[in-house]
Order: sequence, then structure tokens, then C-alpha cells
Amino acid sequence: MKKSIAFFLSLLPAILLSAQDIDPASYRTDYKIHIRRTSAPVKIDGLLDDAGWQQADTASSFWLKAPRDDARARHQTIARLMYDEHFLYVGFIASDSMPLIGQSLKRDSRIRDNDGVGIVLDPIGKKTNGFYFTVTAFNVQADDLVTVNPDNLNFSWDNKWYSAVKRFDNYYTVEIAIPFKTLRYNSTNTTWGVNFVRSDRKQNEIHTWTRIPVNFSTVDLGYTGGLYWDQPPPKPGNNISLI
Repeated sequence: MKKSIAFFLSLLPAILLSAQDIDPASYRTDYKIHIRRTSAPVKIDGLLDDAGWQQADTASSFWLKAPRDDARARHQTIARLMYDEHFLYVGFIASDSMPLIGQSLKRDSRIRDNDGVGIVLDPIGKKTNGFYFTVTAFNVQADDLVTVNPDNLNFSWDNKWYSAVKRFDNYYTVEIAIPFKTLRYNSTNTTWGVNFVRSDRKQNEIHTWTRIPVNFSTVDLGYTGGLYWDQPPPKPGNNISLI
């Protein structure tokens, strides 16, 4: 026990210095991704070969989030965004080596226990409420609401959305379609908060697009970058389930 405490205390100055070195005040301008409307058909098959993906803006050069936050991730991740009148589309290309780790095929299995990717959305843009969608390398979905207390994730919020995964020798790809009616937002707001997440389980690492201190939550809305729409997004519509 004494050795563990001594080890933690030896790391504390570095943790505090790292947190002080990261200032999210300008993240919405320092980290930008633009989303454009596509008129081409989109097939959710995990291949990212639809015409719209070729013109989609990208986010890359992810940071290490854990176990440290002062370096870039070794395995490259590229995230892409586009939309049409019904769906927000998210695509990932995750460089990796086989075999990939998938500890569970149960829905809402957290990507921190698996290889996988995810997106954090703050549609209101106030850093108070948002959404979190993740997909493992074996296409296991998880989703939840994010609040000002991001440590309260329990994945009890479930909605219907679509995803597909393709695994290759040195990378895997993920394609996600989120219906606009699943989200809640002001359709006149053309700037959202966004972040992208990657779990590299073999390396016991978490990667994020924006740089987040190791002692803050991966889904902390205060550390989201800027998602800029080319025009106001479609109105969300009603989301009704009959049980």
C-alpha cells in the first residue's frame, strides 16, 4: 500500500502540470470539422466506399487520453462526417494489427473493454447536454446521454441507429448512421460540439481527437471541438415507440 501511494504521489506533479497545460477555451476553433450534405445514396456496410465519403471532411491526429495525455496516438484513426435528410453519418478508419479484442457481444458493452470507436455530440453547443455513440470492432453498439456530470454514464438510454464494421489485416472500418429523430437539437444551430474516441485495448489506451487531461472524463463536453454545418441541419422530427 505504501509503495502504491508513493508511486501515485510521484506522478501527481506530472498529472497536475499536464492538466494545467491543456486549455479547452479555444477548442471549438482549434479543432474543427465541417459536415456537408450528400445527395448520393449511402449503404451502411462498413466499407466507406460510397461517393459521399470521398468529399467528407476528416478528423485525425488523435491524442492519447489514457494512460497519459501528453503524446499523439501511435495507431492512426481517421473520422469522417456527412449527412442527408434523414441521417447523420459517421465513418472511421482505425489502423491496427490483428487480432482485435472483443470481450463481449452484449449491447451497451463499453468500448474501454474492447477495441472500438465512438462519437460524442453536443448539439446544443452549451457543453451541458449531449449524446455518446460507440461501436466495437465487432459491431457491438452502445449509446447514452451525457450531462455536465459525465461520470454518470450508465447506458440505460437506448435508441435505434445503424452501424457496420469491416475488419482487414492492418485496419478496420466502421460506418454509423444516426437518425436525426434520435437526437434533440435546435435546427437553427449550425455549430455543435463534437469529439471522437478510440479504444486501443491491446495497448490499454484511450485516444481522443481533442486533447483531454488524463484525470477528466473521455466524454467531458467541455473538451469538445467544433462541428460546423454547411447549412442548418434537418429538423429532428418525432421519436415515438409503441410498446
